[in-house]
Amino acid sequence: MSLRSPVGPCDRVFRWYLESMVEGGRQLRRFAVHPLPFRVGRLSSLPLSLPSDSVSKEHAELFARGSSLYVRDLGSKNGTFVNSERVDETVLREGDILHFAQVEFRVGSQEVELGDAPEPATVSLGDATLPRQFVEGVHELPQLLRERQVTSLFQPIVSLPSGSLAGYEAFGRGRHPRLPENVHPAELESPGLVPSLARARQRSPQLRLTLEVHEGALADLETVDRLRTQLNRSGVGLAYDDFGAGQARLLELAEVPPHYLKFDMSFVRGIDQAPQTRRRLLTSLVSVARDLLVYTVAEGVETAQEADVCMRIGFTHAQGYYYGRPRPFQDA
Repeated sequence: MSLRSPVGPCDRVFRWYLESMVEGGRQLRRFAVHPLPFRVGRLSSLPLSLPSDSVSKEHAELFARGSSLYVRDLGSKNGTFVNSERVDETVLREGDILHFAQVEFRVGSQEVELGDAPEPATVSLGDATLPRQFVEGVHELPQLLRERQVTSLFQPIVSLPSGSLAGYEAFGRGRHPRLPENVHPAELESPGLVPSLARARQRSPQLRLTLEVHEGALADLETVDRLRTQLNRSGVGLAYDDFGAGQARLLELAEVPPHYLKFDMSFVRGIDQAPQTRRRLLTSLVSVARDLLVYTVAEGVETAQEADVCMRIGFTHAQGYYYGRPRPFQDA
């Protein structure tokens, strides 16, 4: 599809494209959406062939309606998704995250010379696994910042067994419904991340700052190890959040141990009534962390009974509604 620029010279047009991360997320590749209608699926004869078992033979179609680009699902088995919502047919905007089953793309447009030859009509993505690395909310972020739809909350973390206050977890909460709240794994490689934390550390040298990263980020040990080294130099600690939410990454824990290990609330919730096998498992994991000189935090503690079991298991810290809910700074 080609659109004339409303303000540019008449010999330049805008052309839609899809882009994806290939080679394990190390390279960005673009595919021109041309000509329209543009079909996507597993068949090798289609303009964009995705030889993935999760993709249907003829999965979806991109087409023009007026000056806009649309996507239509063609009755696929595993669905077409725009910004994580399954769709039958919808308009696409630049920056939208588009999934054909599990295969991820981002929608974009590019100004080109009128008459430029488009990309080859048929391309194949091969059998590379595409990680979910694109960040949603490209359009909403300026609105979030302009309208100051961000607030900070603080939740206490206590030391065990004393129950005395050890610190606070600071939450950045966006009030825009379409924007995610968590740090994206790709941000761990941002060159400005560690310097910004170092500046915060310098402004408040009496505070001990710790950066939380989700357990899912441990898939890239090299990046996490490099981040830990940089944080150490800046006097900032490292915590792994939601440990065990997906799988307990014991090998990664041993190779790149953090300063703090936060156990997901699925381990802690109802631990006082859980079978002995679950308690023994949790005790063993806490013992492994202790041998690695890692502090352990029980997340999601809501009752005195859960708190008592966590103390007996050997957690060094705890967090949850039993000790305090997230509150604004003035109320913390």
